[in-house]
Amino acid sequence: MSEGVPVLTGALDKIVSHSDDQEEGEISEQPWFHGSLNPKIAFSRLLSSGSFLVTNDEHDRLSFCLYMKWNGRCFRTDIPFNPITKKYSLGSVERNSIVDLINFYIVNQLPVSEDIGAVLFSPIVVPQFSSMNESETCVPLVDGTGHEEYGVFGGFNPGRRGLGSPQYALTPPTGRRLNRNRIRYLPMNEKPSHYENFKLNKSLGNLTSIYCDPSNFCGRTLSLQTTSFTDLTNKDTASQRLTGMCQGFVNYDLALTFLTFIDVARILDEDVFYFVGKILLNAGVDAVAACLAIETASILTLNWLPDSGDSISLPSDGYSLLLWPAANGYRRDLFNRDRFLSLFLTASIVLQKEVDSKAALLALWMDVIEKLTSCHKDYFTANALANGICVDQILNQKSLWEQAFGCKENPEAVDKLKSLLLERRVQGANSIETAASCLAQIDVCVPNIAPLVEELYRVQPPDVDFGGIPPVPLLQKLSVAKGVYSRQRKNGAICIDLWVKKRWLELHTIQIPDDLHSALKTENLLLLLMGPVDISRNDVLEDYCRKLTKTLSLLSDS
Repeated sequence: MSEGVPVLTGALDKIVSHSDDQEEGEISEQPWFHGSLNPKIAFSRLLSSGSFLVTNDEHDRLSFCLYMKWNGRCFRTDIPFNPITKKYSLGSVERNSIVDLINFYIVNQLPVSEDIGAVLFSPIVVPQFSSMNESETCVPLVDGTGHEEYGVFGGFNPGRRGLGSPQYALTPPTGRRLNRNRIRYLPMNEKPSHYENFKLNKSLGNLTSIYCDPSNFCGRTLSLQTTSFTDLTNKDTASQRLTGMCQGFVNYDLALTFLTFIDVARILDEDVFYFVGKILLNAGVDAVAACLAIETASILTLNWLPDSGDSISLPSDGYSLLLWPAANGYRRDLFNRDRFLSLFLTASIVLQKEVDSKAALLALWMDVIEKLTSCHKDYFTANALANGICVDQILNQKSLWEQAFGCKENPEAVDKLKSLLLERRVQGANSIETAASCLAQIDVCVPNIAPLVEELYRVQPPDVDFGGIPPVPLLQKLSVAKGVYSRQRKNGAICIDLWVKKRWLELHTIQIPDDLHSALKTENLLLLLMGPVDISRNDVLEDYCRKLTKTLSLLSDS
């Protein structure tokens, strides 16, 4: 061996050591990095604020762990390092450094693992003072998925300052601005088993740390000022705060012109719906069903009808803001889509001027429902369509059904069709599970639909105040969906075969006309039915729904 080899090796060691020192210095500057920390203390810090933190092994500085709080539970997962590729990995993503890896999930708001669905939303900063009793607040449990899960049994009691850890402020600077693309999740703690009034303030503080003023969602503003609940005036009641919070997360940017092929001049324009009816009939059953299934998958996986080649489709308006995975809140986007899709179907038939067109569209929609359930397994959309057909203006038109299905000589066939349609509708708790089965197979979305709804419903009973709180049937539907998910996840099936992943590539291989794609986009349904209406205002929404119902009731019997 030559004498130069040790010299070169030493130089290389210095370079590697310098690189490691640079990375160590970079990670020490991150607010989410807590250094070497006892696991129990790490979990106890999850109870204070935020949703995640990162630690490393005091004996191996290349070994890191991620601690997360999600849906009231605490999780710990290792961040593997590949010595061959020199990369860290989390989920399916690999990066050269821990900082790049964590920042990727923070910026893109993607679940770090499919079985948990947790998203790195708000980092937990290193406290100025650490408690001597921190390690007594959590007890390790087993969740059966390969992750350590911790149950919460106590609160966080700040005490003396921790040694050897970077110092960060407990609260962000007052001038901090949060990009609206990242306002998608409401970190929650487990709700108490028995609700008591004196715990209200504590519950509100745990519910969320961000209050969104609905007025900030106007136009195309991409950032807004955030305010802590503790900064709100004391005169605001709990129900007012919760209502305002919900409304802040639901706002539509309808100033843009989504429809390029038709001019929406007024509500329920018969000429517009005549044109839409032609689009539907020309497209055919297969294309319409596939387009609706794509929209369902787009909503649930947060790719809102993306262009080919786009790796990540970020939302650009208040409506799309809700369309992201694991949205830990009231999925009003799903509720509104269900409502407006039903109204859209009803209007597309009733507003046709020709009886032949009405009959043809009725037959088409019935076939679309069958295609959605048998081929695409999209029970969620199929149920919305079934509700649209079951209105009196369509269901009671005997001559329309006879003409649509060519069974004037056999009235029993019409009765059988109606009976099957009514059976398909979601009415009771038992059949709700069928409609929820589509959602229940999407683990990064469903477990987080119901918790906030239940929390809001618990804190603000419907007889106390109105606005922002879903009706009882919706609450039941979401609760059942959550229950379906829990059972499937417990059996281990849901982590293997996800509905969206299974259907996405197949759906995108189907050729769909551009005008159909545009007509069945939910924003366009809103424009067709309602015009530019602020959906965040329940009074305005209900007023337009009443007008729609009255208009439909005045239409002549065909």
